[in-house]
Amino acid sequence: MSDRSSPLNQRLRRLLGTNSLHAPDQAPSGDKRPPDSSLLFESQITRLSQALLDLRTLDQQRASELCELRDQLRLTQSRVHAALHDLDELIGAIEGQLRPPPPAATLFERMRASSTAPNLEPERRAELSAWLTALKRLRIKLCAASES
Repeated sequence: MSDRSSPLNQRLRRLLGTNSLHAPDQAPSGDKRPPDSSLLFESQITRLSQALLDLRTLDQQRASELCELRDQLRLTQSRVHAALHDLDELIGAIEGQLRPPPPAATLFERMRASSTAPNLEPERRAELSAWLTALKRLRIKLCAASES
């Protein structure tokens, strides 16, 4: 045979762990590994096991951080919803103050309505209108923040 061997022969030699293609009784046995190959396997297994352990630890940390962030999000959303509810009540109260009394048909109804209707000076009415506008803008911003 020539010194040059085909890629198939080279691959077969590597698989058999020998330099020649002899009969199986002359080929080295599978038990006779170089001592460094088992050490190499053990060190690779140790490194891979440690890497897997590190990844599992990181995954657990990430999962706990995710749970904490979800809890914070729920708490923040509940606070925003409570603030929106209070803001809606305040807006309703100011709108009630600014609303003129409904026209009454009888003298008695007009007297009763005028006694319960707020008598606001124009300056106070303008002040409440400005507050109402600011509160409505704040409500819109809070709604947008809670949706995002």
